[in-house]
Amino acid sequence: MFSASLEVWWAIIVGTSISLALIVGFLVVLLTSNRRLREERDFSSSILEAAPALMIVMDGEGKIVRFNRAGERVIGRRPEEVLGRPFRDFPRIAQGLCKAIGNCNRLSLDQFPVEFESTWKDEDGNERSINWVYSALPDSTGGIRWIIGTGVDITENKRLQQRLYGAQKMEAIGRLAGGVAHDFNNLLTTIMGYTYTLLTSLPEDDPRRHDVLEIDKAANRAANITRQLLAYGRKQIVEPKILNLNDVIRGMDSMLQRLVGEAVELRYDLAEDLHLTRLDPSVVERTVINLVLNARDAMPDGGTVTIRTRNADLGADYVRRHPQVRPGRYVMLAIEDTGLGMD
Repeated sequence: MFSASLEVWWAIIVGTSISLALIVGFLVVLLTSNRRLREERDFSSSILEAAPALMIVMDGEGKIVRFNRAGERVIGRRPEEVLGRPFRDFPRIAQGLCKAIGNCNRLSLDQFPVEFESTWKDEDGNERSINWVYSALPDSTGGIRWIIGTGVDITENKRLQQRLYGAQKMEAIGRLAGGVAHDFNNLLTTIMGYTYTLLTSLPEDDPRRHDVLEIDKAANRAANITRQLLAYGRKQIVEPKILNLNDVIRGMDSMLQRLVGEAVELRYDLAEDLHLTRLDPSVVERTVINLVLNARDAMPDGGTVTIRTRNADLGADYVRRHPQVRPGRYVMLAIEDTGLGMD
């Protein structure tokens, strides 16, 4: 009797131990799974927050359930003000998306994916352009489970495209100007040649000589304008000469004023004791024109362009930092603008 009772108790103890082991094992597996799920969730959240792209996640009814910090800048609200609310409540999102899918009140899989571009103003009042791509993930019934929107800020790309288009346009104008100037220069050569012949045939006291000299001056002024156009069209052979850089810049004033337009103020800060230097005037003119045009394009709303010249004595310390430069006396040309520059 005692032996049978002992066996029963032993069976109960063994059964209880096995049950406890199973429960402990189940709890270990459950805790491990929860830890892995938590790690996966934290990993996904870290990627979402660190992504440079704007990301917004909505459920099948269009309610916002998640967005990253980049997306927060577009929405313009804190998470607690946004989560759980339909995207239609936020014009920065709804305006472009509703136009792209056609019907904002009833969402379906056949409306996605869509891609579109929208614009908005940041906190500094600057207009930004965003390229959006929205995709929908289906649920088991054929409806929408999640809508995922990804946006990329293309503001700088568009700005560079516009500047590239402007550069190509100016290059075409330059080629045209160079061609016209080349033909006009041939005509001026004839005029100046006959003017010289006429001057040499007239006595010094001939009253008509003054009129011929005026023709010669006008022809030389026209030749100077032609030379500037040829420099802009890159059709002139490089011919260095000893000159004062200030004189070249002053001679370009009328052309530069026309280039920058009325919205941009052109200022000069030219050193009075500037060293003479050996340069091709056409190269200087072409360089100044390109830099002034870039400065003008950086200030679409207007501003100030300053052209500055200075003497620069480059010694051993500078040459050590810039091995391609030889020590000596140089002339500095700087062109500054009040634009915002590159982002």
